[in-house]
Amino acid sequence: MNPYEKEIKDKLGGKQVEAVQIANGITYSDGSKLFNEGDTIFLQVKDEPQARRIGWIVRKQKRFYTERIPSRHLHQKSQCYGFCFQLLKNAQAFDEVVIVEPTRMLSAKVKDILDENNFPYFKAQGFERQIFYPLDKFKITC
Repeated sequence: MNPYEKEIKDKLGGKQVEAVQIANGITYSDGSKLFNEGDTIFLQVKDEPQARRIGWIVRKQKRFYTERIPSRHLHQKSQCYGFCFQLLKNAQAFDEVVIVEPTRMLSAKVKDILDENNFPYFKAQGFERQIFYPLDKFKITC
């Protein structure tokens, strides 16, 4: 458990959160797969030996938490963060996304991200279809 997960679970009074299942995961045409282990969501890229942890769900709060480092994850040209479209479109256990940056936390409603309908086209396509949400539309939560 990383320090952010511990801090958030501590704020919940140390209570264990319920696991959330993504039925059979989501497999993409390139062989990558989105899946969960308990309340943690992973992306297994076809040719990589280890799955990437993309975030975790706290069901009591109805929130999906994801860690981001702006210099690595923020699309500099558009000043947007990208999210797995299928994960947000099929979200039932959460209705809010919380980005945990090194110095602050940002939040946005899933509905607002989907309503933004921002699907930029990149010459070299990534692992899964991503929907983007502008940094200036997030609410700073701490």
